[in-house]
Amino acid sequence: MLFSELNQAFYDPRANYGDGAPADLIKINDDQYLKFYESINNNKRIYTSNGELLVSDQRPDKYHSWDSQKNEWVIDDDQLNQKHQDIIDSLKMKALSEVIRAGTQISIISDRIELDDYSSEEDKANLSSSLIAWKKYRIACNNVSNGTSTELPSPPDA
Repeated sequence: MLFSELNQAFYDPRANYGDGAPADLIKINDDQYLKFYESINNNKRIYTSNGELLVSDQRPDKYHSWDSQKNEWVIDDDQLNQKHQDIIDSLKMKALSEVIRAGTQISIISDRIELDDYSSEEDKANLSSSLIAWKKYRIACNNVSNGTSTELPSPPDA
């Protein structure tokens, strides 16, 4: 089997690639092929150091790229900023989903109170308390979804 460090790809030595074959192809044995194949599929990089093929640590996340000069995973300022923005966007999406879920709970509890769908005054008090908790939760989640807060609260049913 042949391997291209640049492409992180394997090539069949019996195939005729013509001018399409990478210039950095090197012959590897079956054990290396199995090890490298598994490594590449586990987000690791195969690289050369002092003439020897080595396997990197796993790529930390999709924002890191391989620095072939340092032979390590690095993250630049643009990717770091993108990572932070993606975290914020994900949090906002989760918060918006929770606003919707809280709205559903509030509607159900409100309906039960309005229609006297409870068995005792204690049950009514619990429903009223739960209604207030869900409304506060919805407000807190809305603050996260619109960017005025950065911490998602625990839901009342947690």
